[in-house]
Amino acid sequence: MELLADRDPEEARKLLDPVLKHMMEAVHRYEGTVNHIAGDGIMALFGAPLAHEDHSVRACYAALDM
Repeated sequence: MELLADRDPEEARKLLDPVLKHMMEAVHRYEGTVNHIAGDGIMALFGAPLAHEDHSVRACYAALDM
């Protein structure tokens, strides 16, 4: 990510942590599960382990929230 490329790791983490927190909050708001955090992204699951009939819609709402 170019925004973080020239920054030291601690400074990059200070910038990235609030973004990751917001992303995880969006997933949880729509009852998804954060499965993995890697670098500047997350992997989220909707419909597992708790099934919802509208899991795909919930995933879209979470993405729009981000």
